[in-house]
Order: sequence, then structure tokens, then C-alpha cells
Amino acid sequence: MACTNKGYFVQINSLEDAREKVIEYALVMARPMVMYQQDHPIHWSPVFMAGMSSGLGQENNNKRRLVTTVSTPVFDRRNYSIRVANILGVVGTDVPIEEIQKMIPQYKLGVNGYSFIIDNNGRVLYHPDLRPLSDNGQYIDQLKPKYSSGDITEIELPDTEFQDDPDLLEENKNLLHDMRYEMIQQHRGETELRVLTHFDSMKRVASRTLKYFYGPIEGTPFALALALPDKYGSHELVSHQEIRHSRSNVLLFVNVHDRRIVAVMLIYVSTYMQSTKESRATRLDIT
Repeated sequence: MACTNKGYFVQINSLEDAREKVIEYALVMARPMVMYQQDHPIHWSPVFMAGMSSGLGQENNNKRRLVTTVSTPVFDRRNYSIRVANILGVVGTDVPIEEIQKMIPQYKLGVNGYSFIIDNNGRVLYHPDLRPLSDNGQYIDQLKPKYSSGDITEIELPDTEFQDDPDLLEENKNLLHDMRYEMIQQHRGETELRVLTHFDSMKRVASRTLKYFYGPIEGTPFALALALPDKYGSHELVSHQEIRHSRSNVLLFVNVHDRRIVAVMLIYVSTYMQSTKESRATRLDIT
């Protein structure tokens, strides 16, 4: 019956044969991927702890870094007189999370803005408040292997204590779950949440309103979100200053687009050097 349905069967004589026979079963299950698909899936694992951090300094010497593994199957594509569909193996590599974070520079998000990425299960790939314990932690032996993978609803804390209206309280909690669902479904959108944020080494907490802009990362199961403070980018600062030894004036401007503020800052080194030179000359004349 198995052969009639293009399946596969084996005889298991002992319990020790089960693991070996399962591998053969996986090869059979991979045949449709070889024969009928041109674009084969690329798998990204949840985040986990791996090798030591590459950061310099005594603080990072004993800390492991977060990584994710990307892997893809390798199939036999050689031409045969009789078409076969064999999987040769799997190739993969570890990708440090810090390398992914470098693609989203913090200085472009502003002082109080941040970004985070979740996978198709709502698990956080990276987040400013994702703080896995180091190897020297007191409870490291009691933690689960995937303890570093936290759900976004466990890390983003909606404001539930400073609202007196029960309807607004429930609505604010539902907005976070709705955003999580939209990101898992690889949708684009934006929302506004009132969340709790900590500072001063978690000694103080503040409530603030953030605007979230989210969308899918093409070719991956991940979704990226940007969190910006409310009314961020609604103010414009224009400054005018004359540069010495220049034929024209320079106008400092700020472009406001999609509620994001892009500040162009110019440091007039020539002006500073000229003023420094004059002050030195004045001191020499006095002496």
C-alpha cells in the first residue's frame, strides 16, 4: 500500500532501529520538494545563546551573544535517465544578532526610538529590553535551553496601572495583541500604544505613548517594527549661520516626512579652528 501511494515502508526489528529508519523516511518526504519546486525554503531558527561576544572590554568578556541559524536543504540536481529526487544534506550558518542590528542604525531612530524584530511565532529576535542572563547567572542551570526567546507580549508592557477607564485599559491591551498578529501575518501597518518604560537601571518607570510602524522582511519569516515617541518629527528647527572664508551662507534644515525627523547637523571645524587660532594669538601678545 505504501508503494502504491508513492510512500515508503521499513521493518523495525528493535527499538534501536527506529532512529535510523526515521532518517530514511525524511528523505522520502523531501522528494516533492526536489521534483516540483524551484525555490526551496530557507529556515531561520529562533534566537539562542552561542559563542562569546565580540565586544571589547572587561564587561563583555564573559557574556555569550545571541545568534540565529539560517539553513537550507541541498538536493541532487544531476541529470539521470530515470529522474530521482534525493536530498544530499543541509547547509547552514550562524548569524549573530548584533550583525542584524547594525543594519538599523540607532542614530537614525532618535534618542527615544528603537526597533525590534519578531518571527512568525511572535518570538523576539532582538529587542532593547531582551536581556538574557549571562553564564555566571545564579539561575543559569535552571533555565530552559530556549530561555532567550521571549514573546513580544512579554517584553512590550502596555500601561495597565495608570488608566482609570476600564474600556481604555482593555483596548490598550488588545492593541498589542493585534499588532503581534499583524506582524506574524506579514502585514504592514501602524498603531499607537501607551506602554511602560524603565530607566535608571530599572529603578524608575514611566508611562509614554509610542507609535509603531511595522512590516515584513522579504524572504524571511521575520517582521520589523519601529517604535517612535508620540508627536516625533512634528517640530522643525531652522538655523542660519555664516561660515568664515565662504562665499555663501549655509542653512541648517530638518526634513519632516512620515512623522520621522531627519536632522542634518554640520560642525564648522574651520570656524572653531579660526577662533582658537585668534585666542592663542591674543595670549601670545599679552605675554
